[in-house]
Amino acid sequence: MGELTIENELLRIKVAQTGGCLVSVYDKERGMELMWQGDPATWRYQDVVIFPLVGKLRDGYLVDGTRYEFRLPHGVARWETFAVEEHTRERLVLRLESNEETLSRYPYRFCLRLIYQLEGKRYSLTYAVSNLDGKRMPYQVGAHAGFQTVGKTVRVEFDEDAALNYLPFDGILHRPAQQLSPNGTLELCKEVYDEKTSLVLDHPCGGCTVIREDGVKLRYQWQDAPYVTLWGFSKGGEFLCVEPWWGICEEEATPRELERKTDLYYADARESHHTYSCEII
Repeated sequence: MGELTIENELLRIKVAQTGGCLVSVYDKERGMELMWQGDPATWRYQDVVIFPLVGKLRDGYLVDGTRYEFRLPHGVARWETFAVEEHTRERLVLRLESNEETLSRYPYRFCLRLIYQLEGKRYSLTYAVSNLDGKRMPYQVGAHAGFQTVGKTVRVEFDEDAALNYLPFDGILHRPAQQLSPNGTLELCKEVYDEKTSLVLDHPCGGCTVIREDGVKLRYQWQDAPYVTLWGFSKGGEFLCVEPWWGICEEEATPRELERKTDLYYADARESHHTYSCEII
């Protein structure tokens, strides 16, 4: 399957039908590709649609005593081909329904719709989740889009001048949270990630601005995401992912039974919506 494009006079984005993820965000005013284009030596992906669980599972998980596991972290959607439900100049809606493969790894009959929308130099993505059986279905969802940093450092300014707390991560999360910044501002580079791997922020405010060395700014906003992970500069790659998460990866004491995990959301026949946006400034 190929790539699907939506655009206006200012911005063009491309989405892969397999995986439903972003592969290009092109600023027409600057004549500049902004998205990370992948590198096998650092991070070969560009984005991941995280569903139905965040992160890597230590030893699978249990539903009614039966063990399930994923091929790679972040669930099943990243491997699947989405159907096109709607495609106009500035709007794209993709749809994925459970199938034999997904049911072997996540035993729920789900529908996941991805709603991409352009407005000026801002794109938004809404994850719409429902259960085709109409029953209570536990899940998590999140973003993972990587953008070029164009330099060795990048500045991140959160909307509130308040302390930022993060959860230490070394393959699993550790609590309690620790202070990362006293004032809502971060200077990120490879050396930070050599020490901390990933920065999983615990209940940050609802937005931040990433400022690159060349002056390009990316203004993120998210709807009530309880966690936002900042990950990048892996193996020297010049990229940064700002990842709103509706859910959390595994902690030291995470139980194996899915229904006993913390930070789960629940869907039924009615859609549950989770949205973030990114504006190019």
